Amino acid sequence: MIDLGGGKRLVDPIENRYKDEVARAQARRDLLNSIVDYRKSVDSIPLKDQEAI
Repeated sequence: MIDLGGGKRLVDPIENRYKDEVARAQARRDLLNSIVDYRKSVDSIPLKDQEAI
């Protein structure tokens, strides 16, 4: 997708990599938050009920 005649096409791959990295970082934060929420939920269940699950 590199077109030396148009600067926009030359920059597109760089922009896409940046956007991918930003999206990846957000997905990582979302996943970690989900794990933390899940652990909090599990920790709030009484121990005897945790064993049943």
